[in-house]
Amino acid sequence: MTRSDPAARFIDRLPGASKRGRKPRSREAAERDALLRVAAAVAGANDLEGVVDLAAEEALKAIGAASLTISRFEAEGARYRTLINVGQLSDWEERHPANEVYEVEQYPGLREMSRTANPYFNSVDDPDCDPATRDFLISVGKTSDLGVAIVVEGEIWGGIWATTIGKSSFQAEDVRFLEAIGGQVAAAIARAELFSRVSRLAYEDPLTGLSNRDAMSAYLERMLGRGFLPALVFVDIDDFKGVNDSYGHVAGDLVLTEVASRLCVAAGIEGSVARYAGDEFCLVVDDPDDVESVAERAQRCLQDPFVLAGEVLAI
Repeated sequence: MTRSDPAARFIDRLPGASKRGRKPRSREAAERDALLRVAAAVAGANDLEGVVDLAAEEALKAIGAASLTISRFEAEGARYRTLINVGQLSDWEERHPANEVYEVEQYPGLREMSRTANPYFNSVDDPDCDPATRDFLISVGKTSDLGVAIVVEGEIWGGIWATTIGKSSFQAEDVRFLEAIGGQVAAAIARAELFSRVSRLAYEDPLTGLSNRDAMSAYLERMLGRGFLPALVFVDIDDFKGVNDSYGHVAGDLVLTEVASRLCVAAGIEGSVARYAGDEFCLVVDDPDDVESVAERAQRCLQDPFVLAGEVLAI
């Protein structure tokens, strides 16, 4: 995703855009230090929430905004969900709101950003300010706002929204700085999503979707470390090789997924299921007092016949 030419013209219209001289040393140093702190957090963290919180606080201080919000798009860009609000908030705004969501179509600047990644700026004193945007700014006690996109691997993921109070306004360099912060947040998002994918690949059985042997071992280690001693129920499929030899490996995979599904039902809320090896499964029962009932349910659920290619198999 690359920013279109209107974005450059937008920056030229901002206050201070014609002042191409060097930024004050204190401002330049504050922005540099803020970016370094956020970059360090991104490099060492898999916790997206922590990075987003730090980025919001650092950006707020560096540009001297009244408030700053980081949000993400949902429902294919139709809605905009707030992740964090920092700074001077109105009575109803919360730092980590549970359900602060906006309809994108109601706000022209936001709508344009969701489609093009172009930044937007509004001021309540601007006669051309969109009425809905002006009303919202007034409702939160602000006089102007600035929004920039967060673009992750070419996709518009969300945005940073900053506000001012009184006569203070944003400068052209604020857009560039917030875009740099957005780039750091995007790196954190990409890292967190990569970590999630890698973790899923490492601990999930790709055929059945169950936890694999490594995931089960890690869970047992955590439970034992907390002083709990779960019970284990091992299940293996009789003559599974015969199923593969007679019907093929595709049919064998269907049997394995069906067994996995039935064992999950048998485990209920008392336990969980892992694929331990090829045709072996393990039910982990947190409370040993429940192990007998879980084992009985597992046995019953596997007694029902399996239908494969029109033939009934007893497993």
